[in-house]
Amino acid sequence: MTTEHEGWARHLEAARRSGTLLGADDRPWTSLSVGDGYAVQSCGLAHRLAEGERLAGWKMGFTSLAKMRQMNLDAPIAGYLLASMDVPEGELDVTAYQHPKAEPEIVLRLKHDPGPTPDFLEASRAIESVCLGIEILDSRFAGYQFSLGEVLADDTSAAGYVLGSRWRAPDALDLGNLGILMSVDGVLVEAASSAAIMDHPVRALMALARLLDARGDQLAAGQLVLTGGITAAHPLPPGRHVVVEAQDLGSIMLSTRTGA
Repeated sequence: MTTEHEGWARHLEAARRSGTLLGADDRPWTSLSVGDGYAVQSCGLAHRLAEGERLAGWKMGFTSLAKMRQMNLDAPIAGYLLASMDVPEGELDVTAYQHPKAEPEIVLRLKHDPGPTPDFLEASRAIESVCLGIEILDSRFAGYQFSLGEVLADDTSAAGYVLGSRWRAPDALDLGNLGILMSVDGVLVEAASSAAIMDHPVRALMALARLLDARGDQLAAGQLVLTGGITAAHPLPPGRHVVVEAQDLGSIMLSTRTGA
């Protein structure tokens, strides 16, 4: 990491705090490589931890074909989750966000670090439990227009996550083929399978371990892992009602509002 990376991380953090969306002329870099993006992301995480935030886990992005096509990208990426991003199920005050979106997730809780280069069995054994989740995205970039390096610098647009109340042991589930439904305002908008996540959510955990090792980080017991959006993300304007259901994992309901 360089002083440039530090400066770019502070620029993004200032935009987040002020609710400013960055257009093409508001970016202090001419381009950001993947390496630059991860370096800026690491600086941003260090800043927030120094301010008293707590790391809750990690997230994968672009692990499904639907997400890759929606964002015109072709490689999975990783970001961090903070405890302050945990959003209770129920009502969401969207005044805290600029242009939020929601997508269904399969969430893993770890019982130990699977190691830097786990195989499928090693990664599977590291999972303590599984639940349904909703990730809330809120990019710092206007219109969600960004390069791969830029979305990495922006912590892969991570803004919040909602956890379902039903946690299951992984061996009690057909984890690689769970049916997922997403309804918006009473209309079914998405139907998918957990197989959309790199053919199996455990493969997302394997990829995450490798990505973190490459940047000098690692997984730990008790951490959460969001394995990647299963479907395209849907906007969350005020007055929206979202229901996500998963086979054997129950459902999550989220309604948006403005103010108290």
